[in-house]
Amino acid sequence: MNNIAERQNYPENLQLLYAQKQLYIEAKHISNARTALSLLTAFYPFAALLLPVMSKYEWITFMPLLIVSLVFPFFLARFEKNKVQLAASIQEKFDTTVFEMEWNPGSKLKRPLDEQIELAADRFTGDKEKMLDWYSNIPATLSREEAILRCQKANLFWDSEQRSFFMRVYLVVGIIAILVPFVWGNVMNYDMHHFTSRIFIPILPLVQLCFEKYTAHRRLSEKQAKLVQEINEQLGQPVSAHEALLRLHQDIIFENRQELSLVPEKIYDFLRPKLEKTMKSVNEKS
Repeated sequence: MNNIAERQNYPENLQLLYAQKQLYIEAKHISNARTALSLLTAFYPFAALLLPVMSKYEWITFMPLLIVSLVFPFFLARFEKNKVQLAASIQEKFDTTVFEMEWNPGSKLKRPLDEQIELAADRFTGDKEKMLDWYSNIPATLSREEAILRCQKANLFWDSEQRSFFMRVYLVVGIIAILVPFVWGNVMNYDMHHFTSRIFIPILPLVQLCFEKYTAHRRLSEKQAKLVQEINEQLGQPVSAHEALLRLHQDIIFENRQELSLVPEKIYDFLRPKLEKTMKSVNEKS
């Protein structure tokens, strides 16, 4: 028997969900700002066509953009990391509370302060109804160990599917970012100097960003998908074999949550109905 379905909707646990959701949203805003700054130089070729004076003084007009796009994102990354780590620790507190597990004493992140949780939860203005039944369709008749395994599997599957979708978006954009400059350079009949200064260097941060994000999301998605398969096999084992694995799985989930490669909120909202339907159907059949 387990009481996860009941415990997850206690007011104090819902407050943890409000807080972590708000912090992840804020982290994603910072991530979007970092991305926008990194892509400033990508718009330079278009601006130079509209304003010929920029081409005439290209190094005077381009260098400030290049400096801003390279330097400022490093400063913003620190703020993003702080938000993500606090959000991850709050979500870990939610899981360990609902699952009735101990906080991992070997974790590098400390338990979040009540004041931090309260402040973040107060800033949350999203739909609180969507925070109910965070882990859906977990029958109370399941053993605690099997119920936790199912929750962990759902968590990993959900995140893996989002990352798998988003990495393909970055791959497509990266390929387009490589092909378009070469086509444009041929159409404009640029020599090597003009192609390098007016197209290749400005577009390079965009290409680098796309393939860095693609690599990060692919690595995490494959890692999570592999663990989903392992948990699926463990669900068929005797209950006594589960307890030793629960903490290991939870540590991996906690570690993944601290990654700065976040999935945009729009993609999360776009995929949510499909993923919720899938997890509900699987749990009902199990």
